[in-house]
Amino acid sequence: MVNDILAQMRSDLLPHCPQGYAAGFNFEGGAPEFMDITFPESWSAEYQRDGLAMIDPVVMWGMEHQGHKNWSELRQLGYPTEIFSKASKYGMRNGTVISVLHRNCRSIIGITHKDETAPDELIKSTYGWLTLISERLPSNVTLPGKTQQYLQLAADDLNEHEMADQIGITIQAIRKRRKTVLKQYGVKTVPAALRIALQRGDVS
Repeated sequence: MVNDILAQMRSDLLPHCPQGYAAGFNFEGGAPEFMDITFPESWSAEYQRDGLAMIDPVVMWGMEHQGHKNWSELRQLGYPTEIFSKASKYGMRNGTVISVLHRNCRSIIGITHKDETAPDELIKSTYGWLTLISERLPSNVTLPGKTQQYLQLAADDLNEHEMADQIGITIQAIRKRRKTVLKQYGVKTVPAALRIALQRGDVS
């Protein structure tokens, strides 16, 4: 399923990304769970050989923020610029980083484009693909015990008062756990969180 979506993403983005892109999905501990790289092989080889991820403004900004910034904006923010000079030797002079957070998992993509600023449609499309693939990949987030307990009680169709009585805590504490669950899954309602949790096997 994910491979099919990746193929569709490549078909959609590569005509607008002359030197390709690099995407990392579901970062944990500074490393992505899954990657898709279409940059020139010679650049990818140099990047890995010299450990350039450690000084890559795209990675650094993406790990700290959500949203998007083009490379010229990153230069102005004081990030190391050495990597941009190296990349330009491979025809990579303009690009944008996009970072999204889904169910507490971060995914980042760096795309190349012809002009200094990427077209709005390219940004919008890239956001869509990044989010879609993040949703389809299994999450590497481990649920805290209290969060999983709340979800299991919600799956058993208990209301807040019944949950509080069963666990022996206050309604306020239950509501705090509810807020944590919604944030964990990146949704606005408990039923939506339960649907995701059931799909992932977080609750039975």
